[in-house]
Amino acid sequence: TQGVPTAVHYPVPLNDQPAFADTPGLGETPVARRLAGRVLSLPMHPYLEEADLVRIADAVASGAGL
Repeated sequence: TQGVPTAVHYPVPLNDQPAFADTPGLGETPVARRLAGRVLSLPMHPYLEEADLVRIADAVASGAGL
């Protein structure tokens, strides 16, 4: 890894969450289901130093394992 903290914050689409099981009208969400396993959260907050921003951007641009 390149030392960039990452996470998948929403690995299950809303319509597949138990809390929404009885919610009418949600239907199928094939795009949300497909993307749920691919969306990645990167560090993002106003206190990141410029050097950290560059390191994160370089890691993403290189395609190397974060």
